[in-house]
Amino acid sequence: MNTNNWIFLAFALFALAFTSCTDPEPSDSVDQDRIYTNYELEYNANDDVTTVKVTFHFGEGLTGTMLSLEGGSEVNFNGTDLLKDSEPITNRTIYTAEFSGFVDEGTFKWTDTEGNIYTNMVSTKGIDYPADLTALNRSETYEFFWQGEVLEENETVTLTINGEQEFDLQVFFQTTAGSDKLMLFKSQLENLDAGEGRLKMERKNEIDATDVTSAGGRMLTKYIPKHKTIDLN
Repeated sequence: MNTNNWIFLAFALFALAFTSCTDPEPSDSVDQDRIYTNYELEYNANDDVTTVKVTFHFGEGLTGTMLSLEGGSEVNFNGTDLLKDSEPITNRTIYTAEFSGFVDEGTFKWTDTEGNIYTNMVSTKGIDYPADLTALNRSETYEFFWQGEVLEENETVTLTINGEQEFDLQVFFQTTAGSDKLMLFKSQLENLDAGEGRLKMERKNEIDATDVTSAGGRMLTKYIPKHKTIDLN
């Protein structure tokens, strides 16, 4: 990742933290039809846990004023009530629950203060590393065929390879629908030091929620397989 990308990422994180650290407004104090809903479903095989999160914002999408559900408003996932919590660093007000194992699909149901019910179904797809991947030659370009379905529209696969040094890393992306591989280019691999390489991969899908207010909403799913260690030679 080049310097400009690092600067952009740092700025984005700062902006998110800045907009998220103020106290939330009670949801019963705003126009219910202007509440933007953000639904998230993530499975992490390293912990074998599926986490669901929902945040509510007053207009303007994710940058809108964060809301705390009040006045009888509530949200659940597959019938399990989501509990209010705050994330560290960003201090986002979230509604969340954790489930043991891989929950590949489910239904979010949010009830606003006026009794209107919004129902959104969500599903996620798994992914894993090539079965025979044990080493990479840093002087060659490698076709990385993952285990799992090809990408659909709005999906992204990201692979991060960390070397033995703290900032010894390279990031690879694939966003093209129909793709079943990443290209690990020699120009990036040769920037890694020889030795142990630690691989982290993520499959992400971001789409518009369908049953929403006039403010809209989004659905974000992530699947993270177990991290993998290989030899970089």
